[in-house]
Amino acid sequence: MYVGETVKRLTVYVDEKNKLHHKPVYEAVLDILHEGKIAGASIFRGIGGFGADGVVPSTKILELSSDLPIRIEAVDSEEKIERILPQICHAVEKGLVTVSDTLAICSRKPAMMTWRRNSTWPARISCSQDTRINLLSGRSAAG
Repeated sequence: MYVGETVKRLTVYVDEKNKLHHKPVYEAVLDILHEGKIAGASIFRGIGGFGADGVVPSTKILELSSDLPIRIEAVDSEEKIERILPQICHAVEKGLVTVSDTLAICSRKPAMMTWRRNSTWPARISCSQDTRINLLSGRSAAG
């Protein structure tokens, strides 16, 4: 994977209570991603939402709910995402799985991602250790 390269973002939406063999689906998906050596993944717990069933919990129910929406996102090359996709779709019996293009801008592990000189956008990019992003549009840093 290269900074400045279009990569794939896998997004999985499930309910917190969804299970696969007595294990939360979001944990099973994370295991699949880790075993597939995907570059990175994160799980996000929502504070509300609704899916295909159209049910929107009230605020009081939401405060007590342990069945909130979960979003899992992973980013890697098209080949790696396509390789693990059948396992992900098998694990997610109820939910939504999407794959989209995304532009890799910066990585905290420079050894893992490097800038391809033949990339056209942005003209130059650099990431400092505190992950600030500096986009330079073809001119020198001084000018």
